[in-house]
Parts: sequence; C-alpha cells; structure tokens
Amino acid sequence: MKTKINWNEIESKTDFTTMNEKLLAASGNGGLNRRKTAVHLLEKVKDALLKVRSEGASFSAIAIFLKEHGLPVSEPTIREYLRKLEGNPKPRKKSTRNKKPKAKAPEQSQTTPPVAPVQNPQPPAPASFVYEPPRPRGPRIADPRTF
Repeated sequence: MKTKINWNEIESKTDFTTMNEKLLAASGNGGLNRRKTAVHLLEKVKDALLKVRSEGASFSAIAIFLKEHGLPVSEPTIREYLRKLEGNPKPRKKSTRNKKPKAKAPEQSQTTPPVAPVQNPQPPAPASFVYEPPRPRGPRIADPRTF
C-alpha cells in the first residue's frame, strides 16, 4: 500500500523563492526546453533557404546539399517548412468524388419564343394498387420471372 505524502511537511521544508529562481534559470538556458526537431535546425538557415528557393532550387537539391553538409533533413520536411514560410500551405487536391456535374440550362434560339407546357384538363386515372413486399437488403438480383 502506498504511503500518503505529507504536503504540509514538504511545504515547510521547501524554499520556493530559490526554486523559482532556479526554475527560471533552467528554462532560460534551454535546460527545460522541448527536444530539438529538424525545424529548429532549419530556423538557423532560414534566410539562405528562402533565397536559394526563390532562385529556383528544387526541394530535392536543397535536401541533398543539406545532407552532404551534416544536416540530415528529408525533402518532404524541407518542402513543408518552406511552404509555411512562403505562406503557401500544402496544395489540396480537389476531390471529384461525390460531385454532381452542373446541369446546363437548355439553350433557346432567339427567334423561337418559349413554348408553354400543355395542361391536361383531366386528371390521370388512378392506378390499381398492387402490394409488393419490401425489397430485402443487399444487392439487387434480377428476378427471372419478370423477363
């Protein structure tokens, strides 16, 4: 069974002003910072990367150059980093899935006036009601009796 921590005893033994100073000093010199990533290293050569990219260098050429000179950064990482710096987010693909084609209005010639639809004076005769049981779930299979 765990022993309970006596917080009152810890509070009486701890010098919080000294702890505050040590904590601020540790965070100031990088002792408590997050771990380094490729972006931290690319920040140090940001200006040169932007200049080389504006002159037309490819992402792969930049990645190869950096790898040869001791900075192992992948091409996709450089691409993402520079696009964020340039203000160009990752281009999104336009999905053609679930899009319906736009219906075009029928073209009317200017010489022919539009024709009004013909109204039937008599309502249609009611169809005889035939009960059909609900279709089972699943794929539609042709009924051989209906051919």
